Amino acid sequence: MSLEAISERCFQLIHEGQDYLTIRQHLDQYQLTESERQGLLKLFDGYIQQLDLAKQQRQQFINYMILGVTFFIIGLVLFFISMNSSSNYYILMIGMLVGGYWGFKQGYQGYHLPLHELVPPEESKYVQRKDFLDMIE
Repeated sequence: MSLEAISERCFQLIHEGQDYLTIRQHLDQYQLTESERQGLLKLFDGYIQQLDLAKQQRQQFINYMILGVTFFIIGLVLFFISMNSSSNYYILMIGMLVGGYWGFKQGYQGYHLPLHELVPPEESKYVQRKDFLDMIE
């Protein structure tokens, strides 16, 4: 089996939720040199870490959406309170509505980004997949 096919299968396992140790055990069934094996493991470790960082970033966007909805609801409550009384909560109400909408919008847009855009490869300190395959050939 070619090195590229092995790496494709391992990336598929990673996307299925397998961890580093499972990938390592999966690589043991192939006849690889120690340098190829270590290079692939380094590549997969970096990729798993990037994937975990992207999932954490996605969770942060969910938190933005929750906060945005909360502020928006508080703004609506203040709106109805100010309509039924002579109080002047207009600035606070408008700030809460706009801030809530903006927070939800930013969270929604960020949440729908593809995983590879949440942690750009330029910021990764790990060897990229195509770079590693080019080094081995």
